[in-house]
Order: sequence, then C-alpha cells, then structure tokens
Amino acid sequence: MDIRLVEAADSAQVRTVISRAFMDDPLIDRLFPADEYQTSSLRLDAVAVFYAPSVEFFCTVGSGLVAEEASDVLGAVLWNAPSATPSTSLPSAGGVAALMLGTRASQLGAAMAAAREGAPPAEGTYIPDVSVVPESQGRGIGRDLMAAAIDRAGSDGMWLETTNPRNIPFYERAGFQVTHTGLLGDFGIPMTRMVSR
Repeated sequence: MDIRLVEAADSAQVRTVISRAFMDDPLIDRLFPADEYQTSSLRLDAVAVFYAPSVEFFCTVGSGLVAEEASDVLGAVLWNAPSATPSTSLPSAGGVAALMLGTRASQLGAAMAAAREGAPPAEGTYIPDVSVVPESQGRGIGRDLMAAAIDRAGSDGMWLETTNPRNIPFYERAGFQVTHTGLLGDFGIPMTRMVSR
C-alpha cells in the first residue's frame, strides 16, 4: 500500500470511499434516512452527490492524502487548504446541500452552530474527512493516513469533528484529544471536537 498526495484524477475514487465509509454515520443517517430511498444503492448515490463538490475541490488543490493499493484508493484523509482559493465552479457544496436536503440543510447549519457553542477555538489544519472503505478497515490504513497527515501538519497541528462516537477511540490512538462535545441541536447527535496533541 502506498500513501501519496491526493490528485484531481482521484476525485471519483475518493468520493466513493468517503460515501461508502460514512453510510453508517449518525449524521448521514439523519440527513439521508434509508426509508426515503427505494434502494441502498440509490441512497449511496445521494451521499456521493452530496460530497462531490467538496471532494473535487480538495483533490484539485492537492489537499489530502490517499492510501492506494494496485491503483485502487482504499482510504483518504482530506484537510482544509487555507491558502487555496475557494472553488467558484458549479455546483457548489452549499448549493448541492440545499438542493438535496431542502430544509434539512438550514437545520444542519443551525445544529452545527449549536454544537460548537462554548467550544474552545481550534487552531491548525481542519480535517473534514477521514475514511477507509469498509472491507479494508482494521488493516491500519486509517492509522497510517492519519500519521502521515499529522506529520505533514508539523507543529501547526490538526483538528477535526466527528458525529460518530465509535470513531473517538481511533482518533485518540492517532494522537487526538477531545476538547469539546456538543449536541447538534434538534438532530440530537453529539459532535465531538478533537485536536492533535
């Protein structure tokens, strides 16, 4: 397995990895309830479309790492690129969210603001997505991706937020500590902020 900087050509594979890995995340379950889709593959497509604009941006600016084996992307970690100019290409991430989620999009924004109330300021590089395809989880791919990402961040550090409590021990083993947990407003889902030590 090789870990390398993400490239624009990786966008489709990274979007697929993230979508498959996040299918059981409590927030994705709330935003894309299974009972609203005729099939699980249609729901997976919806989640992939939701992630597409942001994944395309991160891949285009090279803001992340992928774990690759025999030209298949098995995992990815993406981070914000403060020096990169925000994408002006369409569709925008916010536009896709509004189209797909309707009123849930504005509820999500309010819920995230509520969950962040009282959180200490986070410094360093923000990681919006860490994912490994389900069939490759448990092989150390996520651990290796996180170690490489933290190494790239250096003394600036990194931070993330998770809505899946099952992921907290993984992030703690990767060197992150919990600094805040708040509820996502009416969603009732805990969102935990973690910072690299």
